[in-house]
Order: sequence, then structure tokens, then C-alpha cells
Amino acid sequence: MIGSCGRSTITILSRRCTRPIRPIPPSPTASSPSSTAGITDMPNDQPIAYTAEGRPLFDNTPTVVCVIVEDAKGRVLAVRRANEPGRGLLGLPGGYHMRGESWQEAGAREVKEETGVELLADEICLTNLVTDEYGNNLVIARYRGLVRGEDARPVDGEASEIVWISYANLRPEEWAFPRHLRAVMDYLTIHAIHPR
Repeated sequence: MIGSCGRSTITILSRRCTRPIRPIPPSPTASSPSSTAGITDMPNDQPIAYTAEGRPLFDNTPTVVCVIVEDAKGRVLAVRRANEPGRGLLGLPGGYHMRGESWQEAGAREVKEETGVELLADEICLTNLVTDEYGNNLVIARYRGLVRGEDARPVDGEASEIVWISYANLRPEEWAFPRHLRAVMDYLTIHAIHPR
């Protein structure tokens, strides 16, 4: 244990993962001038290479931030994924931590991009840090505040549907990633025993 976030314990697990990569050929417009020429600290969401399996690699930290967001009814915000991996299955809202932002800012940005829900980055706290099945550092965090369920909607095409999860409608077979499922199960169990 390295710290705590409310009642949750922070655990760090790691696994070394080495995967071959293949470079992306230069874009025909890569050398053309643009309004951002010379700016190096802006987030870039274009792949720089692909793994042998075809998974894109980005010029960012190898960190994914997912956030557990709760509404006033005690339900957890989930998204039905519109893209692979896990297309059609559930996951926590989240995504890559980009250069120039804190992991909390990354979590808030990703939640807003995918669901339209605005979070205060300072109210996002660490719950768990592990290495995921893709070799990324996976930050599982939670938002300390409550949000209005009716404010959530799919925004950027990464989510096809917003789903509010309670312990009663938690179905493990619907989840794309075991670590997301475990985090939601743990969170709902703790809060069923110790409500806010």
C-alpha cells in the first residue's frame, strides 16, 4: 500500500511487456506548414506506430486513466465501447494521459470527451495503479463528487451508449476489461456497506 483515497487502498502491481512495433510511414502532409508548427507540448492523438497485432501506439506516456464517476443514486458511469478492443462491451470512461497534463487532468478530459460530464481534476483521486494487458500503466481513479446522471451522453464516437451501473445490474460478461470490472465491483461493494 502506498496511500489511500477515502476508504480505498492503493495497490501497485506490475508486469514487464515487450511488443514489436512497426513505424508509420510519413504522411504526405507531414512537412507542410501548419498553425501549430514548432509547438511540441500540445497533446497529439495520432498514432506514431502500430504493434505487430495492429494496435496503434501514440506519442504519449504509456498511461491510461479511467475514472469511477458516481451519480446521486449511487450508480457508476460506464460507456458501451464503439471501438475495439471490446466493441459493444462496457468499460469505464477514460483514455491516454497526454504530455503536458496531469493524470487527473487526463481523467477529467477523457470523461468529458466520452460522456460530456465535466469533472474537476482536483477532485479525482487514485484508487489503483496496475500494468494492463497491453503494457500500459492503468490508473483507476475515482471522482470525489457526485454528478447528475442526465448530463451524460455519448460525445466523441468512442462510446455508443452511456450505462449507469448499480450492484443490481452489474453483469460481468458485459465488461471489456477485467480490471475495469474489478474496480467497479469493489467500489459498489464498499459503497453498499459504507454509503456516502
